[in-house]
Amino acid sequence: MKKIIFIHIGHNGVIGGLPIIDNRNYDALCRGGMPVTRISTDNFPRMTFRDKLAMLCNSIFSKKKKLPIVQHISNIIDNEPEKYIVFFSHSTFGLETLQLSRLYPELKIVTFFHNIEINLAWRELKVGISLRNIKKLALIPLREYFSAKKTTLNVVLNSRDGNLLSKIYGKHDTLIFPTTLEDKYKASKKYQRTTDAQLRLIFVGTYFFGNTIGIKRFIREVMPNLENARLTIVGNGMQRLADVMPIPQNVELIGAVSDSRLSDLYHSADIAVLPVFHGGGMKTKTAEAMMYHLPIVGSEESFCGYELNGHEIGLISNDFEDWIQFINKITHDNDGIRKMGDAARRLYLERHETATVSSHIFSVIKDL
Repeated sequence: MKKIIFIHIGHNGVIGGLPIIDNRNYDALCRGGMPVTRISTDNFPRMTFRDKLAMLCNSIFSKKKKLPIVQHISNIIDNEPEKYIVFFSHSTFGLETLQLSRLYPELKIVTFFHNIEINLAWRELKVGISLRNIKKLALIPLREYFSAKKTTLNVVLNSRDGNLLSKIYGKHDTLIFPTTLEDKYKASKKYQRTTDAQLRLIFVGTYFFGNTIGIKRFIREVMPNLENARLTIVGNGMQRLADVMPIPQNVELIGAVSDSRLSDLYHSADIAVLPVFHGGGMKTKTAEAMMYHLPIVGSEESFCGYELNGHEIGLISNDFEDWIQFINKITHDNDGIRKMGDAARRLYLERHETATVSSHIFSVIKDL
């Protein structure tokens, strides 16, 4: 039986899509019964931009000096690469992938793409030029290129990213492993709303351009036009919204929270709102809302990769006028909220519950 070495970017206590999917990937591999060694970049010295540029040049032009993660992997496999599978849970490990493919041609390498990073970086640059964006564009292209080209198996979240991988990097054979979550919903904890009670809306996401652009618009354009609703915004750094715009009394900003606190907030909500108009991959917050039995009002981007009928679980629209009409109408319809929540919950259990879906990816990986 082969052994798996699982490598991921350090999470630094962040709660969001990246750590949730990394942990999902790890759990899915562990379910298969193969021994899995987990390695985080938190275990290695933090690198500056200059360090990363030097590492980029060294990896491409020198075959002698091993990168720290490559050295660590070499120590583990101990000249028996045929007995191991290396799983990189991010597409920015391209330099490590390049070195490993040179050192151990027989080693099987799997790379998971949370999104297509070069595409996301360009879209972020169009929103606003910053030194951070320019630095990302200086490092990402070659790193992601080697991830795509030198990997045995590329794994993506949806067909859109698979098509982008083919278009940008010419890599056509990919495995789709959509967003899944371990079930944390407890029906006994679900908030039971009375008809005249204030409608509780929730948005979950980190302070990142793909989230902040839409939620700022939602606060400005939608919240003033809702009859009886309150919005809770949860996520790392989201309290910073108060520094860049006025926050009305019916909007509550909450920063980073524990898993248990996040679960409580989901259980006490009526509807999830997902005004996300930029990004890649699949939105983890969409699957989370379905898991917690919530109707969803979201943009087309927020549902990318999900096969569903939007009318059954809520509303899919890029027009905020549609959102205002829908939310005001559903405010007085508890039965409608319950039915849409039921449909969302069923969809989660059928297609996005980890135990249901994870066996497929393992069956592919174990045969590499």
